[in-house]
Amino acid sequence: EDGDEGALRMKCMINIQSEAKSFVCYVDTVEERIDWVTKIESCIDGVRKQFTADTGRMAAIWKPDGTTPACMVCGRKFKFTVRRHHCRSCGSVVCGECSRGRVLMEHIDNKFKVRVCDICVQGGNG
Repeated sequence: EDGDEGALRMKCMINIQSEAKSFVCYVDTVEERIDWVTKIESCIDGVRKQFTADTGRMAAIWKPDGTTPACMVCGRKFKFTVRRHHCRSCGSVVCGECSRGRVLMEHIDNKFKVRVCDICVQGGNG
């Protein structure tokens, strides 16, 4: 019984993550979860479409820190002295050495240049 109950609880879980706050919500049924997720995705899609229409660009989705133990450009392992940074153009997690470039990306900030990785600078994606 307890195993079945735990499995159902996991199927009824909604994991919401962002850079500012992350949390878990539980609903009563799998159908209710599907309904919630569909509505949330619809809202996100609407905001993205409006943002893209307003700016002509979409902000990159940042890769979560915990999923990237090393720089996605050079492979250096992150540690206390090798910090993680996010490329504002592609969302990759990179070290400081591989993200020295700063580019004005008006859809993010129209006054200040933001950090971009070397790959995006070289490819003109910044």
